[in-house]
Amino acid sequence: MLLLGSVHGASVASVRSSATTSIKLVQWNPHWQCWGNSSCTSNAAAALTTLLTTKQLDFANVIELEAPFPVPHGWAALGAYDSCGGK
Repeated sequence: MLLLGSVHGASVASVRSSATTSIKLVQWNPHWQCWGNSSCTSNAAAALTTLLTTKQLDFANVIELEAPFPVPHGWAALGAYDSCGGK
């Protein structure tokens, strides 16, 4: 069973099977335009930190994260970010 929802504008899914295992994941795209606006940047970073630290997620896929982000304890970033916004 795949359950979908939304938290802070991010798509959240929980995958469950008939077994007792579930996987909670989020995919979020704050868009590259946000990173040129300091208010948007700080709000997006705060929202992402909240998602990662309060929702007991197993995986997070964040797209178009155009600014360095201090990854919360217990999380790791895979790969470097690349910019496509106006470059």
